[in-house]
This record gives sequence, C-alpha cells and structure tokens, in this order.
Amino acid sequence: MKFLRTGFFCIFILNGCALTNLASVKLMYQKTEIPEDRIHRDLPYRDLPAGPAGEKQRLDLYVPNGKNWPVLVFVHGGGWDSGDRQYEVAGADIYANIGRFFAAHGVGTAVISYRLLPDVTWQEQIRDVAGAVAWVYKNATRYGGDPKRLFLSGHSAGAQLAARVALDPKPLQDEGLSKKIVSGVIAVSGAGYQIEGEELRSTRGGRKGYYQRRFQQDDPTDGWRTEVSVLRFVDKSAPPFLLFYGSAEPTSLIEQSELLAKRLQDAGVPAKLAVIPHRDHVQTVMTLSREEDVTAREALAFIGKK
Repeated sequence: MKFLRTGFFCIFILNGCALTNLASVKLMYQKTEIPEDRIHRDLPYRDLPAGPAGEKQRLDLYVPNGKNWPVLVFVHGGGWDSGDRQYEVAGADIYANIGRFFAAHGVGTAVISYRLLPDVTWQEQIRDVAGAVAWVYKNATRYGGDPKRLFLSGHSAGAQLAARVALDPKPLQDEGLSKKIVSGVIAVSGAGYQIEGEELRSTRGGRKGYYQRRFQQDDPTDGWRTEVSVLRFVDKSAPPFLLFYGSAEPTSLIEQSELLAKRLQDAGVPAKLAVIPHRDHVQTVMTLSREEDVTAREALAFIGKK
C-alpha cells in the first residue's frame, strides 16, 4: 500500500475513510487515451543538476493534433508537502489523465511538479510554478501551441499556487514576464487563498495550526498570514477565473473558493463559481477529466474549446 503514503489521499487514511475513497477513485476514474508520441515527458523547466530537486522541477506536456492550440498549465495538490505530477492511486493516474483529457479536446496541457515543503520554502514553491509557467510560455510554439492563450489551473494547494502566480505580479516579473500572459485561471477546490482575518472559519483551531505548520517558518509574528494570503493581490487587472468546489467538501475549503470569487467579482473581474453536486475534495478534481461532468464541460468552454 505504498501509494497511500503521499498526496492528498493520506487524509483518508487518518480519518478511517480509506476504503470508501479508494473505491470512489476507481469508480470516478475515466481514462482518456492519446497516442504516446503526443506526450513529452520529464521536460525540465529549470537548468539544474540531476537529483531529487531537479526531478521535481519538471513537467509532462500533452499535445493535441494540429497547431495553434491553447495551453493549460496544471498544478497538482497535496497540502504543499506531498504529491507529484505522476501521482497514482488505485491504478488511477489522476493528474496525467487530466493532461490526456484536455489534449484530446484540443488543449495542450503541461502537468507540472514542484519542490515540496519542508525541503524548500513556500516562497520557493511559488518560484517553481512561475518558472514552469514561463517555460511553457516561451516553448509552447515549438510544440504547436499558442502562448497568447495560456491558462493556469490547479487543485487544492495547486489552485492556491496557480492563483498566486496569476495575481501577484512579482513571480512572473522575476522570470522576465508580465502576469498579463495569463489568459485565465481554473481553480479547483482551492485552499489557503486567505488565512488572515479572525472572522474566517478556516483559520480557527486545527486549520489555523495546519497553515501555521506549513507557512510560519521563522516569522515570530503573524505577518506570515498576510504574506501567504492571495486575496490581497486581487484587483481589476486580474485575469478571468473559473472556480469549482464540491458540495461535499469541508466548509473551510468551500469558504476559500467563495472568498476568492467574491473578491474577484467585487473588483470587476469576470469570475464564475460553480458548485459540483455530491462531490468531495478528491472527486471534484477527478470530474475535471470526465466527459459527462459539468466541471470538464465548463473548463473547456472557459478555455474556448467547447
């Protein structure tokens, strides 16, 4: 049962729901196939020596037929301290399947890995994601893509990282680019968009401790809470957002998506919030690669491929 040690599925081992959710994964998984020659694996987005860090700073690129297709960069979840683009559970390669699904529907998709806490800081994780986005923007044309139609997406912690790179101008500026290269963001069951403010349910009790263990580092004050929070970067210059959460997700996660959607809408940014009925945190990301699910249809329409 080695596969249960990493990724967000470890949550279910701890609370006794492992068997139910493993069965759910098998039921929900709908594999998409594309020819192997349309998959470019293990592409480094940083020039780094071989080793564990270098292995994490890589992406897999799934390409459609034809030319001038839009490009999606997908960032996996895992609570900032686990997960990988090639993660599998119960025989389901969840993130790779997202890449194949979107490529099969005319969207080139880069599914990325990034270095994990505590081996690096959360600031370095943002730099990793920005580096991957910059690589895709600069190299999309080589593979047939249109860098002028570049979208970001992520699940859970990955949604927070994708939103940070899209909203905070500094990460892409450090790569010699503007955040204006991002055409839109698809945020799935995001966590940690806002962790300051005592009125938030998600910063009380255990959730506050959850974020504190990941992000406080050596800050003796509460300043880290402001530094990590994404909502402070929202203004009218933000790209359009499509946000999803499952109706069966924890209230603290639902609240995060609702807060970001409201802040975007208040700033005059096109932002649609869609609730996926009867889906939990894991099932919601799996609906992103299921033909009949509203999540996949809405995402393709948002990109302009449906």
